[in-house]
Parts: sequence; C-alpha cells; structure tokens
Amino acid sequence: MSFLKRVFLSVLTSILVSLFIFVISFSLMTGEFPPKVSHIKNLYFTFVQLKALNNEHQRNQAHSQNQNLDANLEEFSMYNKQVGAISNRLQAADAVDSLSQQSTYSTVADRVRAETEQRQKATQYLVQTQQLKDEINRLKNENEVLRKKLNAVVQRR
Repeated sequence: MSFLKRVFLSVLTSILVSLFIFVISFSLMTGEFPPKVSHIKNLYFTFVQLKALNNEHQRNQAHSQNQNLDANLEEFSMYNKQVGAISNRLQAADAVDSLSQQSTYSTVADRVRAETEQRQKATQYLVQTQQLKDEINRLKNENEVLRKKLNAVVQRR
C-alpha cells in the first residue's frame, strides 16, 4: 500500500470518527439520545460521499500511473531501438575487423567483388525472369485476341 493511500485512508477514518463523535455529542447536547434517524442518515450520506471521493482519487491515481507507465514504455522502446542499432553497428565492425585480421586487404576486396558480382547476376536473372513473364502474358493476350477473331470469322461463314 502506498504512502499516499495510507495517509488518505487515515484522514478519511479520522473524519468519519469525528463525524460520528459530532453526531453523538450533538444528540447528547440536544437531549435526544439515541440520535434521530435524520442525523444517522446525514452521517451515512456523508460517509457515501467520502467513499465516492476516495474511489475517484484512486481512479485518478491509477490513471496518472498508467500514463506514466505508457510514457516510460515508449521511452524504453526508443532506448531499446537505439541499443539495437548500436549493437548492429558493433557486430558489423567486429565482422569487418575479424575479416581483416584473417586475410589481407586484397583477399577481402576479392570476396567483396565476388559477392557484388553474385548480387548483380541475381538481379539480372530476376529482371530477365520478369521480362519473360511479361512476354508470356503479352503472348497469351495476343493469342486470346486471335482466337476471338478466328471464332468471329468462323461464325460468319
């Protein structure tokens, strides 16, 4: 239980006890004991109002805590992304460092050149494949048009 909640509940309890003592002392001073029902009703309604205020206070605290948690989560997510980016950079630097330590610069350049050539060939194959697919679709469409024309000629005869 948080400190503020304990303080609030103790204040609420002291207020209720004070109200109860006030009602009892007022009824004793007026010579009416036991107290009138209206006094008890007033005490009850005061208690209900204080309880509603307590509930509203708790809801407001929970809402502000949720907002703080959302802000903290967003900030943590941002830091996590930054740490991930830095980690990726470090891994790339470590990879380059280990590669340069394992071989000379010329072999590193040869490997980079070979990988670049492979990527270029793969890109060329993808472009050629797409061109062939486009050509096949064009020929299919042309074939369909010619079939329709042929059917039209056959139906005229």
